[in-house]
Amino acid sequence: MKYKVIEAYTSAYPDPISFKAGEELTTGRLDDEYPGWIRITTQCGNEGWAPVQYINATVKPALGLCDYEATELTTQTDLVLSVMKTLNEWAWAETPQGEKGWVPLSTLAALE
Repeated sequence: MKYKVIEAYTSAYPDPISFKAGEELTTGRLDDEYPGWIRITTQCGNEGWAPVQYINATVKPALGLCDYEATELTTQTDLVLSVMKTLNEWAWAETPQGEKGWVPLSTLAALE
């Protein structure tokens, strides 16, 4: 589905985390601003946010349930994005140039 950027967004994470299914993770606090996201530390020591749906936190250490990439897109108003999925108030989107990443859903408007 196509969405238009209605509010510019600048990524605050130049070195995004990623993990693979089955990878051991250390869990931290839940995000107050965006429910459904949890702070994690990967095996290589990188810290960042991940969807709680992608983590099995009932075991210690926690485990990744699927492959995950936390890249965020920096956007400008009026940019049109192709959104592949939405999750916990964020959208996984692709620019016309082929860049992929997460964008806050609140910065987008669906196009008809």
